[in-house]
Amino acid sequence: MFRKNTSGQYIHVQGVDSTTGGIKSGVTWTVRRCIDGTFAAATGTATEDGSTGWYKFALSQADTNGNNIGFNFTGTGAIPQTVNIVTTACDPTSTAFGLSIAKTTNITGFNDIAATAVVSSGAITTSGGAVSTVTAVTDAVTLPTIPADWITSSGVAASAVAEIQAGLSTLDAAGVRAAIGLASANLDTQIWDIPTATENADALLNRDFSAVSDTNSRTPLNALRFLRNKFASVAGTLTIYAEDDSTPKWTATLTSDPTAEPVTGIDPS
Repeated sequence: MFRKNTSGQYIHVQGVDSTTGGIKSGVTWTVRRCIDGTFAAATGTATEDGSTGWYKFALSQADTNGNNIGFNFTGTGAIPQTVNIVTTACDPTSTAFGLSIAKTTNITGFNDIAATAVVSSGAITTSGGAVSTVTAVTDAVTLPTIPADWITSSGVAASAVAEIQAGLSTLDAAGVRAAIGLASANLDTQIWDIPTATENADALLNRDFSAVSDTNSRTPLNALRFLRNKFASVAGTLTIYAEDDSTPKWTATLTSDPTAEPVTGIDPS
């Protein structure tokens, strides 16, 4: 790849004897060029590598000022040689091949952009007209100041974010299960095992009094003990016993009337 309109580049030819077909040294080359269809004498310089019959031709700037260029080498006793090259405006030795798009007008596929200084001041315009005026890059976005620990529709304060992150950092699966009373990691199984309303009612009605830890006196448990447990009436005192039939749970003073009619039975409707 050759750079267009640039000196300091080389093409190379091998001298070949026109009689023997062997290497030809000491050839004085006459070089003609054809640049994009126009013939002229080349202005570069040919130099042999010692007496090896191998020659380099240093191209002048004028020799490369075209797109498609051919060079014809002729010399006494040597077979003529032709070398063709294609040039480019890119710089193969530079980053991005040295390509850049300068400000101009009517570049196909591009809107023309003209700004005196985008980062300081000036209007940005395109081929369609003015777009906006930028006074400074830092003025382009203005963010509201959010008070500490606030969470609003406009944003979240940094301190609030930090607190949320700190709380979430301590939250794990075991903590969630413990909070809702599930010990195992198998949530599906445990949720499925949650008792129904009927099962809860059956468990309550079938609960053994002796398994209940009671600390209060006026409770449904003590009321039910009068219906199920041992009780005794001695000297005007009614005593209700615990499930062991020996531990008093509560007492009541009885009032009697010898003339009252005795209760001989009960038959609920």
